[in-house]
Amino acid sequence: KGITEPVQDLAEATRKIAQGDLNHEIDIVADDEIGVLGTSFNQMTKDLKRSKQGWEQANLDLERRRYYMETILRNISAGVISVDGNGIITTINRAAEKMLGIQPQKILNRPYEEVLIPDHRILAEEVLQEMRERGDGFIEKQIDVTLRKRVLTILMTITAIHDDEGKEMGLAVVFEDLTQ
Repeated sequence: KGITEPVQDLAEATRKIAQGDLNHEIDIVADDEIGVLGTSFNQMTKDLKRSKQGWEQANLDLERRRYYMETILRNISAGVISVDGNGIITTINRAAEKMLGIQPQKILNRPYEEVLIPDHRILAEEVLQEMRERGDGFIEKQIDVTLRKRVLTILMTITAIHDDEGKEMGLAVVFEDLTQ
């Protein structure tokens, strides 16, 4: 009984911890190996609970930052479109939707080459090629674009997005309507 009951308690506590009850502790009063095992188990449970709380707080903080960034993008007057490293359109703000007549549900999460009309695709490739040749990961150009039978004069800024290690993650494209 001195061995089997503590082991059964440990097995039951393990089941409860596995089900998410990180408040469960076992009561083993012993100064032998079983007692050390019980103490270690309780310490592990406390460490798991602390880690879970830290992880949950980090997720909340990350969600707040994401919401804040989305709010900023939604409210600035410049159009912003981001493209990931595979050429997939990942972000479009309201100003870009309005300025360029974009319906986000039709182009988000699709390759930009698929959604651009041939003339615009050629223009995009020329600008990207010029940016690559310059080698600084940034280009700003004033361009005239025909959209829905009207010509817009747009100041387009393309910036390469890099992670902390310097690896290119994609592009941020900012449009400002200079037509007026």
